[in-house]
Amino acid sequence: MPTVLITGANRGLGLEFTKIYAENKWKVIACCRTPEKASVLKQIKTEFDSQIIIFKMDICNQKDIDDFCNKNRTTTIDLLINNAGVQFENYGSAAYESMGEDPNPANYDYEMWAETMKINLFAPTKLTGHLTPMLERSDNAKVIMLSSGIASLENTWQAGRYAYKTSKAALNMVVRTLGEWLQTKKIATFAVSPGWTRTDMGGPNAPHHSRTAVVGLYKVILEADFANTGSFYNFDGKKIPW
Repeated sequence: MPTVLITGANRGLGLEFTKIYAENKWKVIACCRTPEKASVLKQIKTEFDSQIIIFKMDICNQKDIDDFCNKNRTTTIDLLINNAGVQFENYGSAAYESMGEDPNPANYDYEMWAETMKINLFAPTKLTGHLTPMLERSDNAKVIMLSSGIASLENTWQAGRYAYKTSKAALNMVVRTLGEWLQTKKIATFAVSPGWTRTDMGGPNAPHHSRTAVVGLYKVILEADFANTGSFYNFDGKKIPW
């Protein structure tokens, strides 16, 4: 039974990832900051019993990462899904005026921007490094970075939401740079986009459900092979330009 580790597994896309991998006979290490409050995740665990292991992990907390690594020194991870992330800004479009967002960077919240980079960029990059020894034990290891379509430089010409966009664009660069190092260890890495999805982050007006996105991403991840390491895929399987 292959093993997947999923961060931010208590809600949204992370919860859907947990369900679909359990349904497909994977062992799931479901990580979240406050397992005691993850009522839906715990309910899913009762359905799949020992197939799902819930682990406390705040990806920004080094103690949590060290605790996991110390308790799982001999564990093999076949798939790492760096799903946990944040978006503190208004979710909208270039119509930032109607969203109440000022596009002038002189007035931007730079503390929030720094916090976004810490969670969306630094944390998953560091976590990947710490889990690399566990990934190396797999014969077909993959690292997945949850990115966004608006991280594509070619596709984006839109004011506002600087923190989220730049954090995901930088995460894409990690896929292209860290990926070269992981390649030497026979570990493939990919950036994937779930599209605009109805979650707490995506909001209620998104065009498709989180289950739709994750069903598509499950297939994309399954079919992504080592020969295409360093690629950026949409949930429908199409490659997204960098």
